[in-house]
Amino acid sequence: MHTVYMFFIRGKKPQWLVLLSFAVISFLISFADAIMSYISPIFIEAQVSSTFIMGLIFAFSSVVGIICDIVFPKIFTNKSHFFFLKVTLLSAILFPTTFLFFPQHIMTLFLAMAIWGVYFELNMFSSFQFVNSYIHLSEHTKAWGILQAFHSGAYALGPLLAVHLL
Repeated sequence: MHTVYMFFIRGKKPQWLVLLSFAVISFLISFADAIMSYISPIFIEAQVSSTFIMGLIFAFSSVVGIICDIVFPKIFTNKSHFFFLKVTLLSAILFPTTFLFFPQHIMTLFLAMAIWGVYFELNMFSSFQFVNSYIHLSEHTKAWGILQAFHSGAYALGPLLAVHLL
């Protein structure tokens, strides 16, 4: 109990309040991501008749993600978690917008998956920057556990709502 108490009072800023605020924001982003993760394969399957092409489309987001992992640390040096969070929100909005307002074409699907790959990596960069900037090093494991609990809750609830949106 003592270590949990220390987690909440250590430092000049009330870490628990900052962490809880970021965890709630992460929950909301992850909740939207969970809904998009449930709906987008259904949408893409309706557009593409080949399971091979569908696999390529989904894999493209991972390829873009790997490229982002290599490039982002070089071009976004000294950026705060808030910067990554803002760009994450922008890309999270762009992803479904691409499906809704762009022509229904295979290249649109690849574009949407590229946006999703960028979004996912930006979201991770935001979390890493937040923990590194606001949480004492000895408390990183606890902070990651709390953030992951919020993420997991969102990913459990998102598809339950998505079923009713279809």
